[in-house]
Amino acid sequence: MDLVEIENTIRPQTNQIPRTSLICLENSHNYSGGSILPLEYIKKVSDLARSKGISLHIDGARIFNASVATGIPVSEYAAPADSLMFCISKGLGAPVGSLLVGTSSFITKARLLRKLWGGNMRQAGILASAGLVAFEDGIARLAEDHENARCLAQGLKEIKNLMIINDPPETNMVMVKFSPSPVPPEKIINALQAQNIRISL
Repeated sequence: MDLVEIENTIRPQTNQIPRTSLICLENSHNYSGGSILPLEYIKKVSDLARSKGISLHIDGARIFNASVATGIPVSEYAAPADSLMFCISKGLGAPVGSLLVGTSSFITKARLLRKLWGGNMRQAGILASAGLVAFEDGIARLAEDHENARCLAQGLKEIKNLMIINDPPETNMVMVKFSPSPVPPEKIINALQAQNIRISL
């Protein structure tokens, strides 16, 4: 998002309309094919947010993908933000789970809101154990995941009527566009499913 456009959408603090209180960024960015937001850009958005008295949250569902691809530690990506969420069930391989990080007071308030909204969980130790395995083993395999995505993109480029939108992929996502084809999309989906390959259109 352009910094000027972000600033122009920030509502003034008046009694007539709700004030803007949060800016959210996503890194890596899902709908952009797993593209990585540069650290310098995140810092500029953070500076803008602080100058306006607004908090910055990073949706870091795949932040470890961004870190492995760039060599920048997750802690550096998180530093400009007031809060950050990351997922252990996507690239890291746990069956379920996301973690929220922030200051002690922020987490205390988040825990209260989670309980108020019915988001509590019993016997969570089994899932926590899977999360530990994700941290210990999953991060080290992300580079392999990225390489597999690049190999997939390279192979798909050789298929007629396919275009790779994010060529080459920065992380673990390959986005493909079908050019006009005499074959109906449903037929393509069914043929791929017969080979145990699932896609979404």
